[in-house]
Order: sequence, then C-alpha cells, then structure tokens
Amino acid sequence: MFGFFRKGISRYNRTDLLAAQDLYRAAIAQSRQEIFFLKYGVPDTVDGRFDILVLHLYMVFFRLRPHPRYKDISQCIFDMAFKNMDKSLREAGVGDVGVPKYMKKMMQAFNGRMHAYKEAAEYVKEDPNVPLGPGHPLFDALRRNLYGTVEKPQDSVIVSMVKYVRFTMLYLYEQNLDEVALGNLKFIPPGEIVDEKKAP
Repeated sequence: MFGFFRKGISRYNRTDLLAAQDLYRAAIAQSRQEIFFLKYGVPDTVDGRFDILVLHLYMVFFRLRPHPRYKDISQCIFDMAFKNMDKSLREAGVGDVGVPKYMKKMMQAFNGRMHAYKEAAEYVKEDPNVPLGPGHPLFDALRRNLYGTVEKPQDSVIVSMVKYVRFTMLYLYEQNLDEVALGNLKFIPPGEIVDEKKAP
C-alpha cells in the first residue's frame, strides 16, 4: 500500500509537506489521549500505542482519499510516521542490525491494519441496522488488531470503540475536503460517546 520513504521528506511539495505534518500531529495528539487506555481498553504498551495511532491515521487517509493530492499527502504522512519510529527505536537502544527487522514488522502490521479497516466497512454507508457486536465487520477488525494483544477484551469496550470510530468518521466526513488537504482537520473529543443518530 505504501512505499517505505518513497520520496524522502524533503522532496515533497511544500504545501503537501506542511499539510502532512499538521495531519500527522493531529493524529498523534488524538491517539495519545489517556481516555483510550483508561476507558476504551487499549493496552498501554508499545503495541497498543502503535495500533491506536494507526487507527487514527487510517481515519485521516479515509477522509483524504477522494482528494487529488491524496497519494502524495498520505505517502508523506507514512514516511513521517516511520521516520519517527526508526528514531524512537534507536533512542530505545535498538542497534543497527535490529532496527530493520523491527521496521519491517511494523510496516507489515501497518499495511495489514490499513487493509483490515478498509475492508471492514465504509463507515458512512454501512447498514445502521447491523448490530454492533461480534460479526460486525468493524468490531471484528478492531478485536483482531487494536485489541489483538488483549487476552479477553470485553465486547462492550470494543463496541464503544466501534461507536467512536463511526462517529469520528462521520465528523471528519463533514469537514471540507480541500481544508483537510491543507492540514486543517479536527477529531471529535473521545470522551463524547454519543447517540449515533445525532451524528453530524
């Protein structure tokens, strides 16, 4: 899906680069909120923090997809994410031999999750009558990926995350696409578990 450091950060169009930086920072800021680990049951581990960031990056990519600059902006975000992961691994003491192995594993996980969430549902079009539990495409995708390292994740917790993702996607979908492509994107506060009938 994505090519590793395809162009190099410095070679992107400046507008795309600045937009990608803002969108990446927005995804990081949202995914680092404690409520995901305290209320939504995301494991507060390296894997858990990686997975909640990937989920938010997917939502950014989903909203960007119809825009003609999608490929360059999304690729730039990907390059930024993995450049930062490479740096974090080295700062954590992983040596030159070990870093490529970790990076390959994370890239495979990233691409697998992107595919899983894309296949799960088109959040703004799916049948609202499908129960939000086991068997629901997004529920199952989140259970396998975001909660994959949790021994016995509670269905009710995953359902809350499904609601959060669905509502967030609707919220993002209402935002002007050209503005999003300039880096102007806002996430819904994750503490607002709302009635989806009231979604904007």
